[in-house]
Amino acid sequence: MVITCYGATVPSLRRGPGPLVLSICLFAAYSAVSVMKQTKMQTSAYDLGIFTQVVESYSRLRLPISDIKGPGYDILGDHFSPILVLVAPIYRVFPDPITLLVVQSALLAISGVPITNLAIDRCGRPWGILIGIAYGLSFGIQQAASFDFHEVAFAVPLIVVCMTFLARKRWLAAALSSLPLFLVKEDQALIVLAVGAYIFFRGPRRLGAALSIAALVVGATTVFLVIPAFNQDHTYAYLSAAGPTNHGVLTGLYLPPEKIGLLVALTAPTIFLSLASPMVLMVMPSLILRLWATNPGYWATDLHYNCVLMPILFVAFLDALHNLSSRPSVLKTRVVEFVHTSGITRRIPRSKELQWQSLTRAFSACGVLAVAVATTLTSHPLRCLIQPGFWRVEPDLADARATLETIPQGAEVSAANKLAPQLVTHHTVLMFPDEPTADIHPEWVAVKAVPDDWPVPAADQLAAIQRLPSLGYVEFARGGGVVVYRHSLDSGTRPDN
Repeated sequence: MVITCYGATVPSLRRGPGPLVLSICLFAAYSAVSVMKQTKMQTSAYDLGIFTQVVESYSRLRLPISDIKGPGYDILGDHFSPILVLVAPIYRVFPDPITLLVVQSALLAISGVPITNLAIDRCGRPWGILIGIAYGLSFGIQQAASFDFHEVAFAVPLIVVCMTFLARKRWLAAALSSLPLFLVKEDQALIVLAVGAYIFFRGPRRLGAALSIAALVVGATTVFLVIPAFNQDHTYAYLSAAGPTNHGVLTGLYLPPEKIGLLVALTAPTIFLSLASPMVLMVMPSLILRLWATNPGYWATDLHYNCVLMPILFVAFLDALHNLSSRPSVLKTRVVEFVHTSGITRRIPRSKELQWQSLTRAFSACGVLAVAVATTLTSHPLRCLIQPGFWRVEPDLADARATLETIPQGAEVSAANKLAPQLVTHHTVLMFPDEPTADIHPEWVAVKAVPDDWPVPAADQLAAIQRLPSLGYVEFARGGGVVVYRHSLDSGTRPDN
């Protein structure tokens, strides 16, 4: 039984339940990591706290306000991500930051289904499943699943669907499936631009040109008109970080050396085979903008920025693998002759063509899986699932939560970065040490006794804590490494410590 898609036949039965089972397993793994981080107070105001406030506002049919970004701050003046409204109905039923983490895990996990289906169609079921596992374990997806919540999680399944349509030459379907990316984040217009350019050169020129022009118009309108209209300063704050760095237009693409590390890290999960496909060029608009940026975080491999590139790289890998296994070459002839005479592959079909296809698919699938497993066990987030200490919740956490619970529900509180996600559901949360100030003094302040070093240096946070008495705050409760202060004008009876 086959399904016909624009002249191509897609085997439907031979896929089996493997892709869905794999997606469920990935969802369980991603959720376990992210939920445990929230349980152990390892999530942050930036960005789980911010997005929880945004989704909370949407769930109450209000503008997406994040007081963590600033009192009354409209998040549409920071990034244009109205697609977050889709989380609001779920959050309304389950009002907790964990809801956002689970939604993100589901989005990332479900993106593995189209990738695995395409891999099965191109390589057969066993090798396709291995490639699907490698995609799910790729560092870009893992880092996105473990580093709080981000709106770009919505982009990943959309890009996967679009890329698989492109691989099957379903040009109109690819173009249409890319359009919702405009609602994810303003920089996703660069992905749509790349899709349009690819269609222009490989498919219907009019469709590709129309999509590229739409991407340029929508992207420019969003950055220069829509976001400034919602921004308090009527600007797009990230323009200052765009453009070539001090290293120059060309050298800025590979200097400082950390950028070379990023480029290697991006192509290594596909054993560099993705570089053999023209589809890999679709990463260039987004990647160049990141490499030119002045913020070193955009060059990092341990944040969420790379998750939107993983679908492009893996579909490019499958495209290159398909071309490698189907086109004649001197290398193919020599390898097949060696294998045929050596007798080491008796179970592989005797046809030299089939031998070559089987060898390239098996080697490539095992290669990408080996890279994914090796990097996961050595450096990537999912390795914590096999570490016993990850599942242990320290007793101090109960004391910390009890200390935070001394703050009445509904109160306004300025909270440190790691404490904000624990409070956003039932409190109005501001960001410490931005607040309190001489003009803005929330009733409560919650800080860590030993501050973290991000997003504000620990020394600056300690200095801000020492200034609290001069602003009228007195210590109200302490425990589990957390200290709660209350404004002296509002102070009532302190709890026993």
